[in-house]
Amino acid sequence: MIVVRGCRSGTHQREPRCAAVRTTPDCLHAQCEIICVWTQIRGHVVGSRTAGSFRAIRPKVLINRIGFWYNLRSGKLNLWTEFKGLPTCGIRPVISVADVLERSMTIGGLEHGYLEAGSPGDDPIVLLHDGAFGSDALSCWGPVLGALSARHRVIAPDLTGYGRSPKLFHFDMNARTQRLHYVRLLLERLGVAPAAFVGASFGGSLVLQAALERWTSVTSVVSICGTGGLFMNATGFRTLGEYSPGDAVEPIVDLLMASPPGGEVLRRTRAAAEPAHWKALRAPSLAPPNAPAGPPPDRDERYRASLAGIAVPVLLVGGSEDELLATGWEQDLASLIPGARAQVIAGARHFPQIDQPERTAAAILDFVDG
Repeated sequence: MIVVRGCRSGTHQREPRCAAVRTTPDCLHAQCEIICVWTQIRGHVVGSRTAGSFRAIRPKVLINRIGFWYNLRSGKLNLWTEFKGLPTCGIRPVISVADVLERSMTIGGLEHGYLEAGSPGDDPIVLLHDGAFGSDALSCWGPVLGALSARHRVIAPDLTGYGRSPKLFHFDMNARTQRLHYVRLLLERLGVAPAAFVGASFGGSLVLQAALERWTSVTSVVSICGTGGLFMNATGFRTLGEYSPGDAVEPIVDLLMASPPGGEVLRRTRAAAEPAHWKALRAPSLAPPNAPAGPPPDRDERYRASLAGIAVPVLLVGGSEDELLATGWEQDLASLIPGARAQVIAGARHFPQIDQPERTAAAILDFVDG
């Protein structure tokens, strides 16, 4: 793949097989408006994602999204993006170079979206995304998909309530149980088992829960800043949970990542304000007028005790600059899980897979393949 980095100052670079789309580091101009990507199509599928628009692109496909045009002609892909004067120097990639398919499956009469990458014959990794407003599989995992899919088959579902999955909530099931229910059904339909399970934040709590429930399909677990509700900064998580359409998303983005991908604020603003998505995520806050406020007082103690029952290898990954979890939570949580390991990614907030994708992908692969 050849990426041409351009700006009106006349500075250009060409790099073979470049894993990032960004303007030249020595360009200080806010007028960098056009990024051109040429990819030779040799019968394979090419996935491209910029600021919230993604499709698996095949020859002779024309997809028009707001501000972004994908036009495939004469066997070449031309990606033109105009930033309309925004300061785009040093823009980070949303997705690494990889063949990523956007798929869906009907479960219970409803269409559930998921991403698939890598070779079907490779050992699978299941990626479960976070629970913040405006999130989905690709926005959470985009920067590490290339590295992970180079060695594994990757399945990354949009959890119910998010992305291309149904905007629903079961009031007779808690938030974790119902998401895992649909993840299990999807994986059973796909025949994905056994697999390594990797989750970020809320997704990290989900993979720990799957391990607690002794899913036979789980061979190992990596939880990235997901604790199951322990060691949380209540003020920070209140900021994440009290979003309403029309509110600024910058406080959410700032808590999650130190180096947001280009267009992340715009993408999350649009996704978070989608009415059905917002209602599905706010549904758990509904309660009868006389219901007790908050969780049972012994919930955390019971959860801590239950963690001793996890019987698969566990890696806990944190970010050194994470303000949503208590400092040192990785070691504290690891002490409750037999044989668990802990690792801190320097220079990362709550989303190390976004802030430090190379280090995070390496940590995942070293653990899963070790």
